[in-house]
Amino acid sequence: MNRIITTLLSFFFLLNLSAQENYTSVNIPKELLTNSDAVIRTYEAEFIYKNKTSGIYKEKKIITILNKEGAVYASFGDFENMFRALNKFTGTFYDKNGKKISRITKKDLLRTEYFDGLASDAASFFSNSPIGIYPYTVCYEKEVVFKGGLLGFPSFFPLPGDNISMESGYYKIQIPETTEINYKSGKMEGPIKSVDKGLITLLWKTDSVKAFKAEPFSPDFSTLRPWLHVTNTEITYAGTYGRLDNWKTFGSWLYDLQKGRDMLPEKLKQKITDLTKECKTDKDKIKALYNYMGDNTRYVSIQIGIGGLQPMEASKVFSTGFGDCKALSNYMMAMLQETGIPAYNTIINSKSESLFEDFASAGQTDHEILTVPLENDTLWIECTNPKVPLGYIPRHMAGHNVIVITPEGGIFTKIPDYDDKENLSAISANLQIDEKGTISGYINEYNSLKQYEPYMYFQALDGKKQIEAIRSCIDLSNPSISNIHFSEYKEEKPYAILFYNISHTPPLNQNNQRIFIPLNIFRNGITQLPKKERINPIVIKYGYHDTDTIHITIPQGYMVESLPKELNIRSRFGTFKTRYKNEKNIITAIYDFIRSSGKFEPSEYEELINFHQEINRAYKAKAVIKRL
Repeated sequence: MNRIITTLLSFFFLLNLSAQENYTSVNIPKELLTNSDAVIRTYEAEFIYKNKTSGIYKEKKIITILNKEGAVYASFGDFENMFRALNKFTGTFYDKNGKKISRITKKDLLRTEYFDGLASDAASFFSNSPIGIYPYTVCYEKEVVFKGGLLGFPSFFPLPGDNISMESGYYKIQIPETTEINYKSGKMEGPIKSVDKGLITLLWKTDSVKAFKAEPFSPDFSTLRPWLHVTNTEITYAGTYGRLDNWKTFGSWLYDLQKGRDMLPEKLKQKITDLTKECKTDKDKIKALYNYMGDNTRYVSIQIGIGGLQPMEASKVFSTGFGDCKALSNYMMAMLQETGIPAYNTIINSKSESLFEDFASAGQTDHEILTVPLENDTLWIECTNPKVPLGYIPRHMAGHNVIVITPEGGIFTKIPDYDDKENLSAISANLQIDEKGTISGYINEYNSLKQYEPYMYFQALDGKKQIEAIRSCIDLSNPSISNIHFSEYKEEKPYAILFYNISHTPPLNQNNQRIFIPLNIFRNGITQLPKKERINPIVIKYGYHDTDTIHITIPQGYMVESLPKELNIRSRFGTFKTRYKNEKNIITAIYDFIRSSGKFEPSEYEELINFHQEINRAYKAKAVIKRL
């Protein structure tokens, strides 16, 4: 025990000694300057657990800003609400030699209660660096007091983004011996544990973390940097009680929060009866109520008190016509229950596919949807956006882990995803080229599932915006677009059909005898990849299928002199095929591209570069026609 305490004391002595020298920029290790716009010299974080409802978080962060791009890391931000308050704050700025320039305190921070939702009890604090001469160093120190309930301890994410490195950092937690906690970490050493006078101290640290430079198709940034989550297993929050041992017990607590909030007024019950009395199946009933909700409610964010976790009463959603994701999901659940169809509120992270199955915490999820188990199917319903067809699983949900909140507790599961090939975009075009090289014709586009999603909003655009949207997908300078027809089919596997005419007056590239015709003006190519050493795994989250058939009638008096070489590429990253033919002065170009989703090793990056290059060359390829 004495050896552990001595180790801790030695560590803090050395850390404090180094911190005294960290205000100058001249002693940063060279390896931490590579790809860096800023360097965290030291990051000291500490959470002192007082009791089930309160604690104190202290943080000291020293950052050297190397250039203008790194200035974003010199800003400060924090917030207050009924559960936390910014108790103390100081910010001190130093020049490159470590000489103090200026100092600010809490009263100098910009305070705002602006919120883009309906209601919030939060206030935010901001400060931007006043220094414009690089390099310089800033030291921020703050103390945050937690009160009224704890749903976990503050998480530790010392690196806020790309192009910033860190010399040293630690997170220390102090709890009574009788307090149970769970924790999960990545790229952190520890914890080192010590016990003194009935208090447990846990210490995690991380040192010499090099800067991450953004790479195409990178994994989630959170998996590349040091991180730490800690939760208390016993919940006492805003007068409610529960446990956070795992997703099952956390789900039980959330289920208790929503109890009694599904009561419906008699007027709505009668409306439900009227809407569903002619329905023949449960799916028909669900669709009728889903459409009714979409027509009569709108999404707003509500973050007052426990409102970030507890849904607003269904009766209030009916009377006011609005609600956040929890309220609208709960409202839909209540209406379905009135018809005898069971449904369950479900929490999800809309930005990341994965949740830790073996570690439960409130901060891992950011959204709520509705799960409706049927006899031969399960519906996963997004209740905040009536544009989403019932039964369709949008991109921010497909393939994601979720926690279904049931009377028996939380159930960890995964939403199904669509096969890459099902996300289809098919273009059929009939074009003509005249003797001046002017192009004209008509186009028919079919887009389904994930490739349909951008078209959910097309019908609501005015004519000018529709033309702009179409032009953005065409590799010609300001073509004329006319005769637009759009049809949307909001089925469980939705799709949209877009028809339009095109003409392009500026002549194509030509000389006196030849015209050079771009064969596919409807695909702008795929990501151009830099040729450099790959550091991180390759993660392609979105797979799809593009197929194009383009007929081009050439002018009388011309013949086809050359067509591009046909391709048939098979790669672990997908497939790409082209075919070209010329019959009776009509060139037909056919393209078929399947992008495969998945995770790949850094060693396979060169193959991905070559795959992209060949595809981009094929999409840019031209036919040459010659005057007879």
